Amino acid sequence: MIALKKLTSLLLAVLMLCGIVVSAGSLTADESRAAAGYPLRNKTDMEQKRGVYYEIFVRSFADSDGDGIGDFNGVTAKLDYLKELGIDGIWLMPINESDSYHGYDVTDYYAVNSDYGTEADFKKMLEEAHKRGIKVIMDFVINHTSNNHPWFKASKDGDSKYRDYYTWAAKDDPDFDSSDRSPWGSQEWHKSGDSYFFGMFSSGMPDLNYS
Repeated sequence: MIALKKLTSLLLAVLMLCGIVVSAGSLTADESRAAAGYPLRNKTDMEQKRGVYYEIFVRSFADSDGDGIGDFNGVTAKLDYLKELGIDGIWLMPINESDSYHGYDVTDYYAVNSDYGTEADFKKMLEEAHKRGIKVIMDFVINHTSNNHPWFKASKDGDSKYRDYYTWAAKDDPDFDSSDRSPWGSQEWHKSGDSYFFGMFSSGMPDLNYS
């Protein structure tokens, strides 16, 4: 069972590194009203998705308020420039609330990174991009969370409903081997109390359990 979970985590990690993204399309008001749900989630409609995308690390791209950190308003201010480059869309690296500068250890999937601005700032950026015919996709990190995510904190309790959100093992589990290493050499099992949890990237990024 643990071996299967490790394989699942590895496959998810590879997919994430290849760019797991969420699409937001550019539709007219009439098209939006006529469309049911989220039309760009139709996986057969590839014409809406293909094109040239400019990848943006928001933190270092454009700082609108002089605090030394790039932000959504900075991206908005550069949309005309990006349009002139001839791109079809922008690809945002992680923008959810996170412990780290890179954002790949999410602490809240329902919030944008406060360093980058507010949800209103993000929505404004999205609207302005769509006005210019620029699609927006984003990294959505679902292979793992931060070890400070409320789910993981709760999962430390063996009786918690969140326990199975992650992969936990006891030292005497026959499938457990503390010497296991990821394909790039990092330690995969990390001790917490009397148990071990699986985190392919680091102890700060426990893998979610999709088994």
